[in-house]
Amino acid sequence: MSNVLVTGGGGYVGCRLVPVLLDAGYSVRVFDRFLFGSSPLQSAVCGREVDVVNGDIRNANALRAALAGCDSVIHLAALSNDPSADLNEQETLEINRDAVFSLHGLAAEAGVQRIVNASSASIYGIRDERHVVESTPCSPVTLYARLKLETDAFLRSVSKPELATVSLRSATVAGYSQRMRLDLTANIFAAQAFESRIITVHGGSQTRPIIHIDDLVDAYRFVLEAPTEVVGGRSFNVTYGNYSVEMIANCVCDAMAARGMRTGIRHSDVRDARSYRLDQSAISRAGFVPRRNLRVAVDELIDAFCDGRISNLSDPKYSNLAVLVASGFGKESQPS
Repeated sequence: MSNVLVTGGGGYVGCRLVPVLLDAGYSVRVFDRFLFGSSPLQSAVCGREVDVVNGDIRNANALRAALAGCDSVIHLAALSNDPSADLNEQETLEINRDAVFSLHGLAAEAGVQRIVNASSASIYGIRDERHVVESTPCSPVTLYARLKLETDAFLRSVSKPELATVSLRSATVAGYSQRMRLDLTANIFAAQAFESRIITVHGGSQTRPIIHIDDLVDAYRFVLEAPTEVVGGRSFNVTYGNYSVEMIANCVCDAMAARGMRTGIRHSDVRDARSYRLDQSAISRAGFVPRRNLRVAVDELIDAFCDGRISNLSDPKYSNLAVLVASGFGKESQPS
């Protein structure tokens, strides 16, 4: 499957994924609305040939045209965190749910052989189990998580040998990207530490599974290429490990200290009670094992702060919610 359509390919994960696919010899087409700008993707691909389509995932005609000639799809396009999804429920339903239904039907018409879908470990909600596996009952607590669960289940139900589907239930992502996000737990802490030398920890005992962004990219490529009988119709947890929020903050402090910068931790009341321990044994048995721990991601972030690849850390452009609000997103619908 040499021709890949990456929806949302200009985003945080997409800007790391697209160059990897190019390096592997794939012909890549990116379909993205580019609410966060197109320059990060341009920087990521370094002048290499990518077919870029500026379009809204809700526009069936534009999506149909983008699918033409593609063998596979990696579907990343979505309102990708809880605050963004809560801006406008109707638009979130259209983008995070209805567009997935439409994508599958259009992909079948186009002769696509595989859809790799970005699901989320947030579908599990608050869990006490020591190991949350793919069969663990899901209790999503937000609109974003509920729709991820609904589309995850839908794609499993429609998977066939001629159009296999697979979803990755990703842990919280950490690490550097050309389209940087500083609204994810480890990334937030690294930015706070570098900018003010103080990390604010809300609670601290909650457990968060973490995955390095490049390991997640490798996981997407793995399930893209794996035999249908191994991954077709399945959903996989993807994580490197489980860390308490306090452990994540301490990891950032250690990384700062290694560079001669002392950082403190300030505690406040819990804002996000989600806590769960993700088990990724299923995808490990299938053949994928992540290689980069939390400290690797934190070190890369601090290096990027130090060398200026990421600057002006308080800039709203690093927050999905802030960019969407500034753009007027949710105030009017796009044609579908």
